[in-house]
Amino acid sequence: MSGWRRSGTVVAAATVVAALVFVTHWRAEHRVLDPEAPEESPDVTPSPAAALSLIAAPITVPVAPLAAELEEAIPRRYGSLDRRLDVPGHDRTSIAFTLRRGPLDVSFHGRSARVATTVRYAMRAWYDPPLLPEMSGSCGVGSPGSDPRLRLIVSGPVTVGSDWRLRTRSRVAALRPASSLQRDRCTVTFLDIDVTDDLVDGARSFLDAHAQALDSAAAHVDLRRRVSEWWATLQEPIELADSLWLVMQPESVTRGTVTGLGDSIRIDLAMRARPTVFMGPRPRLPVVALPPLDTGTVAPALDVLVDARAGYDAASRFLQRELGGVEVAGMGRTVRLDSLSIFGIGGGRLALEVRVSGDVAARLFLTGTPHVDPTTGRISIPDLDFDVHTRDLVLATVSWLRADGLRQLLRSRAQWPGTDVLGWVRARLVEGLNRDLSDELKVSGEVDEVRILGVVATKQALVVRASARGTAALSVVQAGS
Repeated sequence: MSGWRRSGTVVAAATVVAALVFVTHWRAEHRVLDPEAPEESPDVTPSPAAALSLIAAPITVPVAPLAAELEEAIPRRYGSLDRRLDVPGHDRTSIAFTLRRGPLDVSFHGRSARVATTVRYAMRAWYDPPLLPEMSGSCGVGSPGSDPRLRLIVSGPVTVGSDWRLRTRSRVAALRPASSLQRDRCTVTFLDIDVTDDLVDGARSFLDAHAQALDSAAAHVDLRRRVSEWWATLQEPIELADSLWLVMQPESVTRGTVTGLGDSIRIDLAMRARPTVFMGPRPRLPVVALPPLDTGTVAPALDVLVDARAGYDAASRFLQRELGGVEVAGMGRTVRLDSLSIFGIGGGRLALEVRVSGDVAARLFLTGTPHVDPTTGRISIPDLDFDVHTRDLVLATVSWLRADGLRQLLRSRAQWPGTDVLGWVRARLVEGLNRDLSDELKVSGEVDEVRILGVVATKQALVVRASARGTAALSVVQAGS
């Protein structure tokens, strides 16, 4: 008997509490069921994890500075007419010669550097016959306009070292008479000996020893300074709009092929970066020093991670247009959806406020976690359900309102498109990827595809995470352009 009394007391107490809740939230003057709003939680926004991208950064190096370096490094004269050299296969014969090179023609073709020049020479020959006085002769001595000539070509492959300097491995590719004319042959007439080939061999040994001058001069072309300036520029945030920033976040630089363009060489570089779009105040990121040059495949591909904020007002207006005025019938009763409004409550969750009229006037709250369809970009709340305050009040007053009809309707139709976000992302990125970054550096790019990866609800806005794919390249801004 005592147990029954205690049980009855509990039931009575629950009834009193329910009645108090009902009296509190059922405003008699308006006859509106008015539960408390959902409780808020701290916002939890996952940090972006940007994909690794390659931003093309080709460098064009003109030949002129390298040619000037070589002009200084390679002697213009070699040999002496007073220094006798033995002639192999010709006993008692000796020669002396001088070489005078002309201007250097420096060019790049394919992946090789090429240095060509015309070498003029003069030679003396001596023959010491048995029992007779020594005889001598010469060619190219005392006749500057008719001295014999050789054509010299030095070449070698070009690469870029990890220290950011040009690297070549030069060798004498060709050394021959400049023409088939007799003037470019050296014949000692009194001996009837053509010593042109002997002279070529002597000149080749000298030139082989100096071919490394090209390698040394090439190593003086240091790309680090220019790339360092670009590297520093890319670490600066790019303002896309008010409180919207594109941050490249470069990590390393990869070298590709070196291509000769005649009077210049093009070095294909690509910067590995993790471009991300941030919203809010100007990002402050740590400065990263230019690393050593890396190797790898240079195939420019841009993959930008974007966190775009979509205000709740647009979503609320869309839901109002789609569902405002819809009637829901069930259990012999009908309610009409008068207004719908969506807002964030923290913890990655949304709340939907629905005002209804008909057999009951009420303000209802449903909560859930947003989801985005990656194919259509449509945002929904598949787990939408009555908030705890709304559920308790409805149970204590008009429990029929909890029938699945209303909840299922809102789950299936409380959706809105994310196409506006896609267009906004594309437009902002195209603008940000086509501009002058500094007085000498320009970025140009294209956005081929934008797709939504996910969505996170915050109290202020819906954060739509998107990925934009395309290409981007750096180039030097020409003066006056």
